[in-house]
Formats: sequence, C-alpha cells, structure tokens
Amino acid sequence: MATRNVVLAIVALGTFALIWNHSSIAASFPMSAATTDSAAAPAVADLEFSLAQSSAEPTKLKVTLTNTHASSTMTILDWNTPLDPLAPNLGVVHIVNSETGKEVEIPRIMVNRKMPPPRVDLVELAPGQSETREILLEGPRVSLEKGTRYEVNVSGNYMAVWASPSEQVGETELNQLSGGTAMSGQYESEKVAFEI
Repeated sequence: MATRNVVLAIVALGTFALIWNHSSIAASFPMSAATTDSAAAPAVADLEFSLAQSSAEPTKLKVTLTNTHASSTMTILDWNTPLDPLAPNLGVVHIVNSETGKEVEIPRIMVNRKMPPPRVDLVELAPGQSETREILLEGPRVSLEKGTRYEVNVSGNYMAVWASPSEQVGETELNQLSGGTAMSGQYESEKVAFEI
C-alpha cells in the first residue's frame, strides 16, 4: 500500500512539474505576430460607423463607414445597415428626444429581398477608406419636432462582411452570405446630438 502511495505521489508531482514547466516556457516566448497583430486578422470590429448632421432643413444625417484595418480590404453587404437606402425604416437608426429621453418611434418595415444580392449592394473599402451616405430624417418615415434637440445613433447586425475585395466574393458566397472570408457581427455608432 505504501508503494502505491509513493507511485501516485511521484506521478502527481511529475504531472504538476510538466504542466508548470510547459506554462513557464510558453510565457517566456513572445507570441507570434499572427496572434498579436490585429492587422493579421480582419474582423467586423475593424469597421466603424460615424455620424454627423449634414443638413437642418431638410434634416439629414451623414453616415460614414470606415475600414480601420491596416492591411485588409473589406467588402460589406449594405442590406440592413445605415448604408442601406431603406435604413430609417429597418430599425437601425435610433433617435432619442434629449429633453424627454423617449425614443422617437419610426415605422419599421420587413423587406423580402431577392437572392443573391446584386453586386451594386456591395461596398468595398480599402484599408483606411470610407463610404459616406445621407439619411433623410423627415417625411412619413420620421416625425421630429422643430426646435427640439435629439440624439441619434445606429446599431444592428451586418448580414455579411468579407475580408477581401468585392471581385473575390464568389457567386456561391454571395448567394449563401457565407463561406471564404465571410463574417457577420454587430455594429454600433456613438450617439450624436442634433437639432431641428
């Protein structure tokens, strides 16, 4: 019985020493550039939306999407993003009355789209490049009161983002909104104040 306990103790100490030695060796070597360099792995987080009021009469919001990745071109399907011409009615634009704190109700629509998306709906951004579009915040879509301050931001989910130029997005990838370098994920801008 004593021999068995000695053997178990030796095995336990050996296992502990092996694990401790392996972790200290791994800690003494720097991680490779592929695991620490954000430029090596493009991600949805490399895409940033920024907002600004571009016109008070009529009220327009300038939406800019920038590819902040250092070396990778990104291709974005603009469906259900602030770059979509239907953006105000898709639930991606959020407007809050600064005085009351209440969100402005914007009628939402559900859109059935024909697949695959047409290539004209793809936005290609080279590293550091931006795409800017304007959103009209008036008319039957949005009811805002003159003389009132509001805060606006955009948030939602990308349907598809590819870490490659648009010409490298194949028909199968486009039809399935996946495959190859395809990604999906959330986006959200900072809040911006504006006045009517």
